Amino acid sequence: MVWPKQHEDVFTEVSKELKRKLRKGERDWTSLVEEVTKDFFHWRGIQVEEALIAKVVETSRKKGCQRFQLLRRGSQRYVRLSEPTHPNRQRQLRETDRPQQLEVDSNYNFSVEMAKFLREGTRPYKDLAAVVECKSLSCVNQLLQSQQPHKDGRCRFERRQLDRREVLWATPNTLDFREAQERRAEMMADMRKFDAIISQRDGKQVVVEDLPMVQAMWRTVCSWLQSQACHKCRLYDFDEIALDCVPGVMTRYCIFDGDAIEVRVHYFKDTSETLIHNHRSSFFSKILKGSYIHQVWGVSTALSQEHHHYVMNRSHDPSMESPMQKHQGRLKTTNAHSFCEGDWYFLDHETPHTVRPGGGKALTIYIRSKNAAGDTWVRSTDQTLPDQSRTPDTSIEGAEDKMAFLEEIWQLLQPASWQPAKAARWKRHGTRPAA
Repeated sequence: MVWPKQHEDVFTEVSKELKRKLRKGERDWTSLVEEVTKDFFHWRGIQVEEALIAKVVETSRKKGCQRFQLLRRGSQRYVRLSEPTHPNRQRQLRETDRPQQLEVDSNYNFSVEMAKFLREGTRPYKDLAAVVECKSLSCVNQLLQSQQPHKDGRCRFERRQLDRREVLWATPNTLDFREAQERRAEMMADMRKFDAIISQRDGKQVVVEDLPMVQAMWRTVCSWLQSQACHKCRLYDFDEIALDCVPGVMTRYCIFDGDAIEVRVHYFKDTSETLIHNHRSSFFSKILKGSYIHQVWGVSTALSQEHHHYVMNRSHDPSMESPMQKHQGRLKTTNAHSFCEGDWYFLDHETPHTVRPGGGKALTIYIRSKNAAGDTWVRSTDQTLPDQSRTPDTSIEGAEDKMAFLEEIWQLLQPASWQPAKAARWKRHGTRPAA
C-alpha cells in the first residue's frame, strides 16, 4: 500500500508520539490507541484511526530495522520499542558492569545515558547506579569527574541540592545557554537604561509619556519569558529567582530591582476581587495572558450625608489591625474596563482601583517607580475586610515551589502546544486544525 502524500506528516507525527509513549516500556495496545487518538484530536484537531496507528507500528523503520514490535499474550496485544541496533548501545546492554578503568568512548556513552536519564528533568542522585549499570556510586562519581564538558567548558551534569534532596542536573546545552545569555543581556540593558533615566528625574516617578521606552522593555521581557532556552536556564538558576505571594491575590516574580524602578511578573490564579486601594507610586501594567476587569473608584458627595465609607492607611499599618476611619460620601465606580491579552494601562499613584480576573488565570508585566510618592490607602463600603487581606506577604524559598511556578507560567505562555515548525508543515497540506 502506498501512503498518500498529504498524510506523510501525520504518519511521522504518530510515529514520534508512539516513541515518546513507549520509552518507559511496553504498553497495552487498546489503552495506547485510545490515548494517542485522544491526544491528537484534543491538541491538533486531527482524527487518527486505529488502522493508521497499526500501519505505523507495522511499517515504521529505522535504518532498515523495524522500529516497533507488536506482541500477543493470550487475547491481549502489547506494543514496545524494538531492541536497539547501534553496536555501541548493544554492547552497553550486554555488559553487566562498567569497568573501573574507563574506556576511550565511555565518556560519550555515559553522556548519552545521562541525557536519556534526565530527559524529563532532574532525577535523584541515588538512582544513578542502576541507570549507568554500576555497583556503587563511587563509579558514578568517577564518571562525573571525567565527563566531556560542553563546548564552552561548562559541565554537562552537576550534583545539586534541591531542597533536602541531592539530584543530578543536566546543565543547559551550549546553544540554549548562549541564546539565554543574549536575550537576558538585551532585556537587562533596556531596563538599566530606563532605570537611569528615572533616577535623574525629579520625584523619580514613571509617567505616561514613558510609554515608548516601556514598550521596548515589554518586548524584550516577553521574548525572554517565552523562549524555551531561557526557560531551561531560569530553572537551572532557580537560586536567583525572587518570588513572593500576596495571599488570596497573586504570586509576584521580581525580574529587575533597580535604583528607581522595579519590574515584576504578576500571576493571578483563583483570585477574588482585590481591595479598593491606591499605590504608593505610579506604574504601567501589560496583560500577557488571560484577562481581568479593572475598575477605578471615586467618592460621590452629592448624595445624602447618611452615606459614608471607610479608609485605612496601609503604609502606616501593613497588617491592617487598627480600626478604619469613617469618611463622608459613597464609594462608586467611575470607570470600568475589561483588559485582555496584549492590552496595557498606566495608573497614577493617587488613583484608587480594584482588579478582578475574568474567570481564570491572568499573567501581567508590572513596571513601577520604587520611590514612594504618597501612602497606600485602603477603602471600603463598610468596616469589614477579608481575613486574607490581613495576612502578611510571604516569600517563596523552596526550590520545588520556584520551579513549579516557572514551569506553570512558561506553559501558560506557550501557543496551545502547537509547535511553529509542525504547524507550517501541516498547513501546507491543508490539515491544520481550526482555531
